[in-house]
Amino acid sequence: MKIDLGILGKIIGWAVGIILLGALATTGLGVLVGKGMHDIPLFVADTYYGFTGETFVLDQSTELLGLKLVNKDWKFLGVFPMDGPYKAGLSEGAQGLSGGGAPKEEASLNWEEPTEAVPPAATDESSSTPTPVDETLAACNLAAAKLKSLKGVGNPYEIRDAANEVLRVCINETDVATATNALAASQKAISEKEAADAEVANALKNWALITETAAQLPLTDAEGARTLVGFAGGSFYFSECEVWAGALANVAGGGESCTITLYPNPLIEDQVTSVSFAVELQTLWDWGLGDQSSVLDRIPEAGVYTLP
Repeated sequence: MKIDLGILGKIIGWAVGIILLGALATTGLGVLVGKGMHDIPLFVADTYYGFTGETFVLDQSTELLGLKLVNKDWKFLGVFPMDGPYKAGLSEGAQGLSGGGAPKEEASLNWEEPTEAVPPAATDESSSTPTPVDETLAACNLAAAKLKSLKGVGNPYEIRDAANEVLRVCINETDVATATNALAASQKAISEKEAADAEVANALKNWALITETAAQLPLTDAEGARTLVGFAGGSFYFSECEVWAGALANVAGGGESCTITLYPNPLIEDQVTSVSFAVELQTLWDWGLGDQSSVLDRIPEAGVYTLP
């Protein structure tokens, strides 16, 4: 990934921070973030999260100003050794710098792990430098580490791509089993997300049609009003009718203009507004609201009603 620091001032500040990294790592701040002076790469990654609030994986694809931060030997800035990809933003220090709270991510997505653990890559005990391995195994280890770092993050598209990469480069049964489980979980999450998105899109489309129709509906079109209310779900809110004032405020003889309001589907209620339009009082009487009699005709009381 490419680290985007926003405005030029932030970029310059970050560059200066890297230059002064050695000094910072020996201070109390260095101890707070990541593992401090004992793990410079994670310190840098968590510091970036602390000031931006954005999580990311520090690996061999991470770039800053066009330069790769981790070389092919897994050394940060070509100097500080790493054990593999680092997930930034998980330490208490990083959370403290960012003002607290969980990283800005979607709902977590997890999958079952195989019972057999993946054996760690062999290392030379006399040095912190990993023992050389063939390119195929190295590619598999990198892909498996990338997938593992995404567990619980909740981005199903990124998890799907990482799982497919493991299946492409790995032959180890444990790695393949892990990737297969992750792929199944991500595909299920993607299907559910896309179905939910489609439902919201359809609700927005229907509400646009309801809004347009209500604006053009004639006062006397009782059948059109019934169709519109039914299309919106069948329920509406009646507020008032334009009737006589004073002692005759609740007495009517038909033909008055009455206001009813339709409310959107809860899926989109935070994106659209309610729709109001007028119908004749006679229409409300025909729907069974109020009281139409030869003695005393009354308008309905304000409230929510459902079409019979």
